Amino acid sequence: MKRPVARLRVMVLSVVACVVAGLLGVTAAAGTAYAAPANPNPINWKVEKLFYDQYGNDVPLRTGQDDYTSPSGQMIDGFGRVHIQQHGVVPPAQDIQATIANPEYCIPGADARVRCTNGETNLFVVYSPVPDPRSGDSYAFGIITAYYILPCFAPSPGHTPASGRTSAPESAAGVHPDCAPSVPALPTTLTYTGPTRGTNGSPLTLSASLVDDLGIPVLHKTLDFTVGADGGGTPQSCQGTTGPAGTARCTIGELRQRSGAVTATVTFAGDDGFKPSSATSSLAPQSPTAVKYTGPAQAVNGRPLTLSATLKDYAGSPVPDQTLSFRIGTGDAAQACHAATDASGAARCAIADLHQPPTSVPVTVAFAGADGYEPSSDSATVAVKSPTTLKYTGPTRLANGTAVTLSGVLKDYLGAPVADRSVRFVLGEGTAAQSCEGTTDAAGTARCTVGRADQPLNDAATVPLRAAFAGDAHYLASSANATLLLEYYTGRAYGLSAELALPLLPPVALPPQPDTGRVRTASAGRTAPACTTAVQALVLTADGLCPSVTTTLAPGTSTAGSRVATATIGLPGLPVIGVSGLTATATSTCERATGSAHLSLTIGGKAVTVPTAPNSGISLPGGSRLVINEQQPVSGASQGITVNAVHLVVAGGVGDVVLGSVTSAVHNCAA
Repeated sequence: MKRPVARLRVMVLSVVACVVAGLLGVTAAAGTAYAAPANPNPINWKVEKLFYDQYGNDVPLRTGQDDYTSPSGQMIDGFGRVHIQQHGVVPPAQDIQATIANPEYCIPGADARVRCTNGETNLFVVYSPVPDPRSGDSYAFGIITAYYILPCFAPSPGHTPASGRTSAPESAAGVHPDCAPSVPALPTTLTYTGPTRGTNGSPLTLSASLVDDLGIPVLHKTLDFTVGADGGGTPQSCQGTTGPAGTARCTIGELRQRSGAVTATVTFAGDDGFKPSSATSSLAPQSPTAVKYTGPAQAVNGRPLTLSATLKDYAGSPVPDQTLSFRIGTGDAAQACHAATDASGAARCAIADLHQPPTSVPVTVAFAGADGYEPSSDSATVAVKSPTTLKYTGPTRLANGTAVTLSGVLKDYLGAPVADRSVRFVLGEGTAAQSCEGTTDAAGTARCTVGRADQPLNDAATVPLRAAFAGDAHYLASSANATLLLEYYTGRAYGLSAELALPLLPPVALPPQPDTGRVRTASAGRTAPACTTAVQALVLTADGLCPSVTTTLAPGTSTAGSRVATATIGLPGLPVIGVSGLTATATSTCERATGSAHLSLTIGGKAVTVPTAPNSGISLPGGSRLVINEQQPVSGASQGITVNAVHLVVAGGVGDVVLGSVTSAVHNCAA
């Protein structure tokens, strides 16, 4: 008969005193770590038979190993067939299968092993469903042991012998709860597998592996890692969870420990299924260092030269009492000196009489490293002659089609003017580059003129400029870069646009048409799409619509124009608006921006005197409004204006109609 689950739980958790003499119990001696060496009885991972448990998972019976004594004299329990045979015989396969496949017989333990007690056959089976990397296959660790439990003096309460079974005496068919094997916590072995060296200021990943007494990886357990708990600094900790191989990892984001050696400790606190364990290792933190050359970049032969540098650790703190070695020049001509760092990490030493080739020579400073400190170095160059500086002093803006005079000032390393030297100026780049050359005067100023600027317009409206002094036997080369703003022109013109969402009428959405689009150029030109003969919408008609944008150079001008021969707007609730002979113009130069609008206007069939002032308004019934010669400045332009000849604003925000819209602007005016 099947034993109820509640009784099975009592059986598994009870203390047992009566098991088959000489057969293996589930209490195991402490084992060695996974992959531990010197096992005189190596594991045979061969799968001899596959069973399946209550979840349909494959549970192998492996050849396994028998008990053995470790090199330390510790008795290690085995598992699998050879272990079972070492203490008895392997139960029939059908009994093992019937036992592990019945959910009423099996309880997963806190130690991840499943223990099954068959109340009908008195068979006790222990298996691990955890895969083990050592097996080299994809199956679980498998059956650890299987044996029959001898019946106690009293049968289990309420037991009714199973009918039709002859493989075991009827008196053994029921097992008294006091006869069930006990389930002690399993010993564990924790092995530190992380690094033994670390670099202060950098991440440090720690790792360890946790296995049970049979070397089976223990999964999903939290391991606590600590570095530096032995004093001398602030301990740093992190936690990791064991994965499929029993390995846990965690990372200390930035190692900060004293130089030398500290202790790395990993601890498993234990739980109901596994006993606690710990491991330690020595960790040697190393502090990176940074040498920074702080000496001069220029020198004069025949004069003393003081070289200097600083030495700091990974945290930017000074490193005192360490020797820095300075070297200037190369080969046999090199000169050297040495100095110790002070409390601020600075070191200085002097070359009494500098003798180096009259050019830029290398200077290096090196720290060879010391106990707990890594080596580092830095390098620079020293100009052993008169360096120069070149500063661009010309205009910051230019306009195509006009002359532009470029200038710069050349000085030596002491700031004195450098006369009678040629400076080359290059405006633009690539195939658009324009250049000229000038000679410095007594004040060090060089000037030259590009007769007619002709530069392309980029997205930023900028033109690169480079001024360069090539250098000679007495002065080092120098250069200056600048970015000039390019004057450019924008404009747009269109005949009409409309957005109407009137009650009881289909919506009207007329994008600007005909439309020049947004014109942006630094050159002279004209944009004029074909005129539109007629536009018809539900409440709007127009004909003879012609927009254009024209730009000129020297002087730079942007002119936008729009003509509308006739237009009629008939909206429900409003008198019919008639427009004819409409012209709108917007003209912008660097001096000013002007706009105008001319048209004839009728409202409800009656002629209306057209206001001449910009932004003149005419009120209409219901709160609608007609704006004539609407003008607005162009934001961000040096000069610019937008003119809407006629702008109808329908009350309630349900409509907007524009006739004759023009925009012109000038940007980055060079004048």
